[in-house]
This record gives sequence, C-alpha cells and structure tokens, in this order.
Amino acid sequence: MMKGDITLASFNPQGRLVDCSGGHVLLDDETDLGYVEDGTPCGPSMMCLDHKCLPIQSLNMSTCPSGPNGQVCSAHGVSPAAH
Repeated sequence: MMKGDITLASFNPQGRLVDCSGGHVLLDDETDLGYVEDGTPCGPSMMCLDHKCLPIQSLNMSTCPSGPNGQVCSAHGVSPAAH
C-alpha cells in the first residue's frame, strides 16, 4: 500500500497567475519516491541541495585546478595536484 498527498498552490509572479500541483508518495517501508538526491540538476545552471533548487553560482564551489596549459586537470581527467 502507498501513502501520500497532493499539494496544490497558486502564485502570481509578474502579474500572471500560475497554478502548481505536486505530490509525494511513500511506500510501505517509508521510502519517499519524491526524494531527489543532492547534486541533481533541477533547472538551467541549477542543482538540488538540501531539498532546495539553487543556482550553482550561489553554492560557492571552487573550481578544479588548471595545468600549465590552462585546461582543467590538464585535459586528462586527473588533477595535476594529485601527482
């Protein structure tokens, strides 16, 4: 047997009425089928973190190191700092 709810909401951004609906489903073992893992893309240049869809720029993530040729990880998929 599954449990869950449907959520309905309306909001008015920039003078346009938008109706939204969503839902969640819990299995018998309490697994939430609506759970999204951290790092999942949720929009252009956005990703999920702590159950929120956030702009990647706001996450203050450092970049991978560049080699002398200016390419990230010297374009070999291995960080030059790891050698």
